[in-house]
Amino acid sequence: MMAKAFYIENMKEDVIEMLYKLVINLKKRCVDQLENARNLTFVSYHLTCYLGLSGRYDEALALCNEAIEIGGKNYAFNYLPELKYNKAYCLHHLNRHDEVEALIHQAYYGCLSHEEKFLADEIKERAEKNFGIIIK
Repeated sequence: MMAKAFYIENMKEDVIEMLYKLVINLKKRCVDQLENARNLTFVSYHLTCYLGLSGRYDEALALCNEAIEIGGKNYAFNYLPELKYNKAYCLHHLNRHDEVEALIHQAYYGCLSHEEKFLADEIKERAEKNFGIIIK
């Protein structure tokens, strides 16, 4: 919530710095691997959003890849669909379109598998609007 408030107040760099510090802190303390992976993917997802909105696509892409790997290794699947969508978004803006459609479908069906119909519908709508990808 603090990140969103800072972003609304046009303090984008403060948001990014705060979330980066949180990611570093989470990486340092591995008390419970699953809980840490869940928290790390959650914070990483939000950080990739703000990095993408700031046009820092390479950084966001690297963080998406790292968080997807950590989430997959530790069975922390909650934010993987959103991270895959963000990865597709970054690849699209970096003119690397080879993986975009597959990632969009993975994000969409990942949301459905988590029973997040509202988010799946949002991804479906954004995919058509932003990427011209139609999900049937």
